[in-house]
Amino acid sequence: MRGFWRERPNGEPLCSGAAAAAPPPPAAASPAPRRPRRRAPPAAAGPSGRPFAVVAAAAAGPPPEGDEADEGAGSEGYEEDFEDEEGLEEGEEEGEAGAGAAQQQQQPLRRRGQQPEGGAGGGADEGEFAEDEDGEGEDGEGEDGEGEDEGGAYPEPPARGYYLPDLLAMSAEEALAAEAQVQAAANNTIVYGLTNEVSRIVGGDMFVCHVSFDLEHGLVDRHEQIAEAVAAGASCILAAAQHRDSVEAVLEAMAAQRRGEAAGEGEEAEEGEDEGEGEGEGAAGPPPARGSSGPREPSPEAGVPGVRVLEGVTCIFADELDDMAAKLAAAFYDGPSLAMRVVAVTGSSGKTTVSWLVRGVLEELGQLTGMVGSVEYGLAEDRLDAEGDLWEADQPDPTAERECTSPFHLAPYKGKYRVDYPHDMDGMRLQKLLAGMRDRGATAAVVEASAEALVQGWMEYVDADVVVWTCFEEEPRHIALHRGSSEAYLESKLSLFEAMRDSERQRAVVNMDDEASARVLNATSVPAVTYAIRDRRADVWAESMQLTAWETEVIVRVPGGRRLQIISSLVGRHNVYNILAAVAVGIVLGAPLEAIVAGIEAVTVVPGRSEIVNADPEDPVLRGDFPVVVDAADSPARVATVLDSLREAGAARIFAVMGADGETTSRTMRTQMGAAAFMRADTVIVTNVSPRRELPEEIVADMMAGLPEKVLQSYSTYVYNPFQDQGRVPLWFEPWLHSAQRTHKRHVMEDRFSAIRAAIGTARPNDVVLLLGQGHRDWVEHWDGNEEEPGLVRGWFDDRVEARNALSKLEYLYSLVHLDRSQLPWGHSNADFERSGVWEEPIVEEAGPGAGGGGARR
Repeated sequence: MRGFWRERPNGEPLCSGAAAAAPPPPAAASPAPRRPRRRAPPAAAGPSGRPFAVVAAAAAGPPPEGDEADEGAGSEGYEEDFEDEEGLEEGEEEGEAGAGAAQQQQQPLRRRGQQPEGGAGGGADEGEFAEDEDGEGEDGEGEDGEGEDEGGAYPEPPARGYYLPDLLAMSAEEALAAEAQVQAAANNTIVYGLTNEVSRIVGGDMFVCHVSFDLEHGLVDRHEQIAEAVAAGASCILAAAQHRDSVEAVLEAMAAQRRGEAAGEGEEAEEGEDEGEGEGEGAAGPPPARGSSGPREPSPEAGVPGVRVLEGVTCIFADELDDMAAKLAAAFYDGPSLAMRVVAVTGSSGKTTVSWLVRGVLEELGQLTGMVGSVEYGLAEDRLDAEGDLWEADQPDPTAERECTSPFHLAPYKGKYRVDYPHDMDGMRLQKLLAGMRDRGATAAVVEASAEALVQGWMEYVDADVVVWTCFEEEPRHIALHRGSSEAYLESKLSLFEAMRDSERQRAVVNMDDEASARVLNATSVPAVTYAIRDRRADVWAESMQLTAWETEVIVRVPGGRRLQIISSLVGRHNVYNILAAVAVGIVLGAPLEAIVAGIEAVTVVPGRSEIVNADPEDPVLRGDFPVVVDAADSPARVATVLDSLREAGAARIFAVMGADGETTSRTMRTQMGAAAFMRADTVIVTNVSPRRELPEEIVADMMAGLPEKVLQSYSTYVYNPFQDQGRVPLWFEPWLHSAQRTHKRHVMEDRFSAIRAAIGTARPNDVVLLLGQGHRDWVEHWDGNEEEPGLVRGWFDDRVEARNALSKLEYLYSLVHLDRSQLPWGHSNADFERSGVWEEPIVEEAGPGAGGGGARR
């Protein structure tokens, strides 16, 4: 983590003496000095000697020019705006105003009903989050009665604006700030926001030309959107220095077009051209535009960082664009992580569940908590978009009244909330998200630090108070991000712990049972609290646990010898680790033990993470004969973990419905995922998830290649591969296909709608139906059929919705007493196959190419 703004808003420690393994709180310290950037009074001057222009965009208007610019740069430039917004009265001393603003910024944020830091309460076991003496909890009122009300209203985020040189200087980019100061247009450029989405530009925003990849649009080069950004009102452009030539070409083409339009509008245009031609060889014509005859001369400054005004547009060129954008955003939004208690969770798996459990503990403590993770960007009960704004549907949802989808059809996907983490995230957006939470009153935030977040530097300017280590697995996709180096992958994870330096405030939470735990503990210089199931040296460990397919009960030993009993609907041994991690975080936060237990138990569902669809005993529609579990496991290790956990929890039989994504999983990974399931589940139904631009039957074939070699060889002489969807073989071959699949209980149904219903309809009491791969996602993606420019079409499909619908129909299915549902396909017995002669191997004239054959002749 890089820290030009690393000072905290106050000198208070993260936790009190209640935290085991934590040093006692230091003596009362005076608040750390801090530059008054956000909503500063006009007396606060930036490096250029002008006041920081923190004003409403609507009140600002265009930047002043000429002599007016010099006047605007003085002490009165935006005084009226500050007086309106900050409540400064006439005659108030500038020094007093500055002190008042600084004091306001240093005041710790708190939710209504939360005991202010340093107030009453406390005690050895209660920590800084003790309840008020009068018993008021989360719903009580604070001293001023302000904060989030029951209706979910938040404070209005403040308007911000900075002169560009000041913003660059605040970001520790003094050289660029100096360059901007000496150019009049750049010196007077005001930045009111940052974005990399043209559609989100508001007049005065800085447009960031990221080059990013998403599954829907492929590689998106926002340098090609500069013309649109300028037309939309962008005040300046931030681009990579290596793309300087292309930026200049776009701006020159825009200028040439404007000059051409201006020349064609006036009646004297032709006469003006003639006069211009007669002025001599020194007359300057329009610069060559991209696409004009003759190659464009490369700029002598190509690849060189700097600030330039090109064709009237201020441009900032950076060596490391993503890092610069994150740094500017952190400065612009006043280091939002500094004003909150930030818990970062990293590791190969378990991040999402741990994050949700930690949020439960923080909310139990009365903290208004934000969340950045793979399931949602959230604040309390509300959802945020990737820009940090409260999410609202942009169009009606045509499936809102539907109970489920239809087989072999794509339902429209519109008006639904969706997070494409990590594809829609970057360092700048992470700062905007945290700012959106902080500005609305959040006092805490939980951030999933994914492999992408670390390798791309998103966490560089996030100041975490607690960092949690879950585990380390050699995940192929994550290792690929680090150029195939497992060591580089591990080191990127360790960088979060190496960056922590404040032993009074920061803490590490480490899984002692993980093989990499010693590396993690060696990497950090701050106190650590450890947790484990096996290693009893850990500070927090599971003394005993009782696992069932419906719930988990664990007795946790914590520092001081006390025991906590936690009963959770999160099933499996892997979730015991997640529960222990949340307990350890609560310990380092100094939370009362009762609040830790209550917060964890309050999290009854983590979407798509071992989520039991029919866990509610009060639901009169869903039968509770057996649990239906939805899990996002999409790698060999995760598939193995969840299946082993359910087996340990006492599942009589496990019916696994699984698939693999197209384009984001390799053929090798699919085969390994199939092998992991085939070794552990009693019945496996291989189906689709999101094939995207790949052929669904090829993805299925990759997964079926995970069958034991002996099984595959036993069918190598068949005319058709029996381990494929019955719709892909002739009708006469279906008995042989069903026979092979039934014999090994390894079935293929490419239609996920049918596969889910087949598994649920076949299961019996004490079985478990496990739906793998989709998790919390409520959409699937398929090829749009365009062969020239292959694209994607997204449709609505939610495993949880489909499972609930299937469960609600079981009453009718059970009434069909003569339907044999003991095995797939329903309604057939072994005697049926014997009468059809299926048990005799089909005669083959020419063998096909192994198990994948389909071209042999009978």
